[in-house]
Amino acid sequence: MSTCNSFAPRRWARWLSACVIVGCRVLILEGAATRTTTAQIDRPRPLKPADGWLQEPLTAIGGVRELSDGTVLVSDRQDLVVFLGDFRSHAIRRVAGAGEGPGEFRSVEKPIAMGGDSTLFADRQLLRWVLFDGGRPVATWKQDPSVNMRAQETVGWALGRTATVQGVSHRRSVGVPFARSRSNAESLMVLIHEWTVGRGGLRRVRSDTVERIIGRAQGQTVARRGDLLYQLENPLAVEEQVVYFRDGWLALVRLAPYRVDWRAPDGSWRRGAPIEGVGPPVDATMQRALVAWQWPQVTPLFGNNELPPWPRFLPPFLNDAAIAAPRGMVAIRRAYNPTAPATVYDLVGRTGKLVDRITLPVTERILGFGGNSVFVVGSDQDDVQRLYRHPWP
Repeated sequence: MSTCNSFAPRRWARWLSACVIVGCRVLILEGAATRTTTAQIDRPRPLKPADGWLQEPLTAIGGVRELSDGTVLVSDRQDLVVFLGDFRSHAIRRVAGAGEGPGEFRSVEKPIAMGGDSTLFADRQLLRWVLFDGGRPVATWKQDPSVNMRAQETVGWALGRTATVQGVSHRRSVGVPFARSRSNAESLMVLIHEWTVGRGGLRRVRSDTVERIIGRAQGQTVARRGDLLYQLENPLAVEEQVVYFRDGWLALVRLAPYRVDWRAPDGSWRRGAPIEGVGPPVDATMQRALVAWQWPQVTPLFGNNELPPWPRFLPPFLNDAAIAAPRGMVAIRRAYNPTAPATVYDLVGRTGKLVDRITLPVTERILGFGGNSVFVVGSDQDDVQRLYRHPWP
């Protein structure tokens, strides 16, 4: 398949029409979903048993993207590999790997779903995109030089636009080498870029600033273990979350108070109501447990006094917590609580109201959603990861 044919005007027109239809269906389904009773929401429910899995273990699964035939593209951030998995046969095969040639990676991000079975993977080391058609790479595009790809994270594609987040107002910590990184940004700028697609790849037409949100910077410290130096941030340093849906809706998951604000494709806003109050207090016992959870391989454990200051209360969520879910909802993984027996996901609809809650074992997390599926990654005691598919609740 040639790059030009992949984005022929007729195909784009069919895809845009389909998006409008899907958007209408989303609103109808969301209205039905919001009729879940308060009693049901107060009792988070587990997922239905897995109906598919991939046989081979993976190292560090970054993201998953369901294709129209039910197979999935899976990125492995550590091994720099993209796999194609089939839940019916449980088979998995490599379709792209590490390197600097066409269709290869020096870094691989989460898959970004475009129209049909077209998928983009960002390579922020080589400053380029790799385009997949179904299960194979078909084009490698250099990043538009007017956009600083290393400073921005792309969180989604919709109708020829991408949403990105970029750190601003970076914080300097005494005795810590300074770099303008996401971890020391006190706030983030949310931008929407409009693109054209041609033989040369993506070219930016315009950019609009959408909102400024809270960053994760709480200060940094340096600690030594043997010959190694660690530049540390607090395990509970958290930034507000951004999710960009394929129909053009944007969700901002807010911290204070915890809520979800929605931006419609026409630029109008729906401000969500607070979902709940403050979390449990962060005492010394919880701090030690959180350090062990964040740095399980480091011995001896970092002491509380070696870390930046702790918040008084557990935040509602941590970083990389929000995922686009079916029926126009956003799924938010609640913050890890060492005293809780399970992980809870909040499902929030476009009215800003809490619709449902899902619970998973603490060793599992939701990686993404298909049309009628939930993709879950589970880790064993050796940190080996496996991917499972569950029916949508």
